[in-house]
Amino acid sequence: MLVFLTGFMCCGKTTDGKAAAALLNIPFLDLDAELERFSGMPIWSFIEQKGIAEFRQLETEVLLKTRQFLSAQLCENHLPSNNPEAIIATGGGSVLLRENRDFLLQPEHSIIWLDLPFSLLLERIRVAQRPLLSGLSDEKIHQVYLERLPFYQSTSTHCINNTPVSKQIFSLFQITS
Repeated sequence: MLVFLTGFMCCGKTTDGKAAAALLNIPFLDLDAELERFSGMPIWSFIEQKGIAEFRQLETEVLLKTRQFLSAQLCENHLPSNNPEAIIATGGGSVLLRENRDFLLQPEHSIIWLDLPFSLLLERIRVAQRPLLSGLSDEKIHQVYLERLPFYQSTSTHCINNTPVSKQIFSLFQITS
């Protein structure tokens, strides 16, 4: 099973995903990093040059090729399993497109929504200075967050709403003998 992490910007998909993958001793893949590798430019440059619509299209293409990106790290003869094979951090807006939600909701996937309190997310966003949100007031950022909530809710199979995230992800999939 592939484990996908979803959630708003700065919820910890990459940081906590890497840590959880290390705890579970499985590969980690950051779709934003794959987008940058695939396009040859930073995400924010891509969006500035080509626009958000083309970015979302590329994001979908990369998401749908997740297993291909992981093939070198996964056992070639693996069988579908209820054990996690890899953790994949999606982009914060990946769930906005129906095609992406349909892909994520396949039975062999587990989708964990990192639903941390908005006040914590806003604090992290201000420190990280996310270009997509630069210049927006706290109220406008909250509006973007609220617009995405139904997509995160309808796409998740698990929800983590407090820290420490990586240990909770590990607990969800810890294999007991």
